[in-house]
Amino acid sequence: MKKIIIGMIMLGDGHRAPALALCNYINQHYAGQYEVKVVDLAKELKADFAYYVYSNSWNKVGLKKPRLSGLIMNIGDNSFVSWLINGLFGMGLKKRLKRFLLREKPQLFVTTHYFFAHRFGALKHRNGMAIPHISINTDPFWAHHFWADRHCDSMVVFSEEAKKELAKRGVAREKIHIFPYPVNPKFERIGKDRLQIRRKLGLQTDVLTFVMSAGGEGLGAMEDHIRFLMNKKLNIQFIIICGRNRKLQARLEKDVSGFAGPPFILIRGFVDNMEEYVSASDFVVGKAGANFTFEALNLEKPVIHNAWVINEAGTKDFVVKNGFGFAAQSAHELHDLLIRISNDREILKLCNERIRSFGIENGVEKLGDFIVSHSN
Repeated sequence: MKKIIIGMIMLGDGHRAPALALCNYINQHYAGQYEVKVVDLAKELKADFAYYVYSNSWNKVGLKKPRLSGLIMNIGDNSFVSWLINGLFGMGLKKRLKRFLLREKPQLFVTTHYFFAHRFGALKHRNGMAIPHISINTDPFWAHHFWADRHCDSMVVFSEEAKKELAKRGVAREKIHIFPYPVNPKFERIGKDRLQIRRKLGLQTDVLTFVMSAGGEGLGAMEDHIRFLMNKKLNIQFIIICGRNRKLQARLEKDVSGFAGPPFILIRGFVDNMEEYVSASDFVVGKAGANFTFEALNLEKPVIHNAWVINEAGTKDFVVKNGFGFAAQSAHELHDLLIRISNDREILKLCNERIRSFGIENGVEKLGDFIVSHSN
């Protein structure tokens, strides 16, 4: 049985979710032929310093100060700074990565984060490690110099824009392959009608419904949304998914305790059936992450992006320019948009028609087959 290692890092869901979707597809469709393992390389290689820097720069700067984050990323978008940062954070990791791969003996190494792609690129270039390598750029419409790994065997991107940007940054065009974005197949068609799912989830069955992914939002912003909803008394259903942010969940549950609606406000914590909540909704609201966005679009749900950082701006623009949804970065913009949509159902109808007409494709099968073909 051939082995494929997919290396990722736990920074939100953007690097993990595509890796898991591809792993599940290959293990199911090539059972007995391939063993695919998804490995958190920061944890496996004890890359504590690199993980500390990346996670804190994301959580404390990227999410909370997106303009500052964008400025820093633009300053670093050149070959020298990229080389310097990857080298500085990666000191000592090349040997650990080599030992890990020699122990695992995979026929193919796949990465969904640029940091470990560059570490392996150095092994191939300077140490002659012959394992084939596919680097997956998980930012659909963005290609920073960090992603420009010239030593990979193949680079996977999800748009022509990303391919052009990587080619400009020195990656050979023949190495760059474009695929539709891969999501878990359960976000295509889950096989139940919306009313049935709403009943199962204990939701109102005949009310315009919004589902908001709010685990990364600050408490103050979410309380503003709650106050607005309770004051305006819109005839809508608004479900807030707090994820693993238990402090946020507890505070919001306290805020809405005893409020009967309308609007009907429901607070949920971590859920493992997010596809059902998305399927039960009319609109989804959340940060412009690629995985969040394409999961919704695969279920033909319009999207409202209420936050984004520089590498997600292209995903936000893709949604807005194609009429698949809206961007509302401030609480005031979001509240005005909720009023507009609740007063004019034609908005929902038009968004749905545009999504269906475009034909969003899940790339998990095509990309999974491509990965398998490169392990032979």
